[in-house]
Amino acid sequence: MTDFAFVDRDFKKFPKLLLAEVPDFAAAQEFRELSSDEVSSPGLLTAAFTRYFARLLQEKCSIPRRLTPQVKIEKGFELIEKLAKSPDPEVENLAVVEVFENLNLSDPELGEFLRGLKPVSKALYERWLPEYPSSRKTMSPLAKLFHILSRLGCAAGVIP
Repeated sequence: MTDFAFVDRDFKKFPKLLLAEVPDFAAAQEFRELSSDEVSSPGLLTAAFTRYFARLLQEKCSIPRRLTPQVKIEKGFELIEKLAKSPDPEVENLAVVEVFENLNLSDPELGEFLRGLKPVSKALYERWLPEYPSSRKTMSPLAKLFHILSRLGCAAGVIP
């Protein structure tokens, strides 16, 4: 008989982790729109976080540029990295299902997103993209170029 051990899953603890890692999210409109039941649901909370994070990227890339604190965006990228690094497959799946699949970004915002991804989340994104063909169909030519340059290790938006 094989030995086994029960493991406490990270998935159920994720709402507390998200709010601890990205404390500004708790004051955001996207969070305030959630009911108390929705706040305790990892999927719904992560979807709201994705809307918040996309808004930050949109503000940073808007013209005229808004002064979105880079630290807020960096905390978002750190959270996405923690999702991708989690040994709990349900938590890792939040990065794919609730973040990657729900981001609706313009070309400059996508470039900012690709540039900001950390190594493990970037690798997860690269594994996900070919498996999610509708994302490639809706990408503009410039977004496809950002993606190709990102795969080649170039900074998004910088043509060698």
